Amino acid sequence: MLITFLAIFTSLFWIHKEGIEDNMLAAIVDKHKLLSETKSPKIILVGGSNLSFGLESAKIEDAFHLPVINSAIHAGIGLKFYFSDIKQYIRQGDIVVIVPEYSQYYSDSFYGSLELVSILFDVYPEGRKLIDKKQWYHLAKLIPTYAATKLSYQSTTKFNTRKVGVYDRKSFNSRGDAYIHWSLPRQQVAVAKKNSPDDKARDESILFLKECLKFIAARNATMIVLPPVYQGSSYENQEKLINQIFAKVQASDLPLAAEPIRYKFPDSLFYNTNYHLTKAGVDLRTSLLIEDIAPYINGKVGTTIAIPYSMK
Repeated sequence: MLITFLAIFTSLFWIHKEGIEDNMLAAIVDKHKLLSETKSPKIILVGGSNLSFGLESAKIEDAFHLPVINSAIHAGIGLKFYFSDIKQYIRQGDIVVIVPEYSQYYSDSFYGSLELVSILFDVYPEGRKLIDKKQWYHLAKLIPTYAATKLSYQSTTKFNTRKVGVYDRKSFNSRGDAYIHWSLPRQQVAVAKKNSPDDKARDESILFLKECLKFIAARNATMIVLPPVYQGSSYENQEKLINQIFAKVQASDLPLAAEPIRYKFPDSLFYNTNYHLTKAGVDLRTSLLIEDIAPYINGKVGTTIAIPYSMK
């Protein structure tokens, strides 16, 4: 046990994960810089890769004449962390658009997965101060696995000798959108399986979003909640759970700006996962998002009250 502990400790704190500085997770540092240097009022997009691989922020910026930062990277970072991480950058007049993947509402991915462990130990160790005891308890189960990957991982390709890949740090543009895949042919996309009867929308995620709303309102900023874009076939397999999730969201009086069905897209618009869009999908999703957040922004920049979708 002592040897195992020492191996994990050494791996976490003394072994550098080769290539991590070029991985997309390292873009969290670049996005912090964007957030800190952009003047308010601004639009901050918060979520996982359904946002990072699913929007063209320049079009949103043109529509509202406000700077836009897509802070999203990967759902594995978890809703609890990816909002806590950007709180310090929210200022008066900002519009914060939160778009969690469906798994954030019913699974432990709310607390983060291996991607978050990687960020905390190899990319942004300052983020560890944002993790509470309950979240550490969840992450502790993942740490040995991550430590093992650091001991075994060896890269054979130097970043500067190959093209930028879709999951590289440099795959994000100046507004934080992943864009390398826009010019690439779509790949085969797996369809999500039907949810287990044990999968149920959890109150914890909803309560966390309500705390986010209180925080944002205290900053004299505006919060908007949207459902993620989702592959049509996966949506149909999980429709019962999706409806349950958003019934809870509506019942909580969170500022929900659209129904989930609006972002159920044809399978042909997805690039390589059931959340990542092709350029045609990005264009459609961007136009819908602009329509949905317009009532909260036009003439209302800096307000803290948004109209729930059910009241429109």
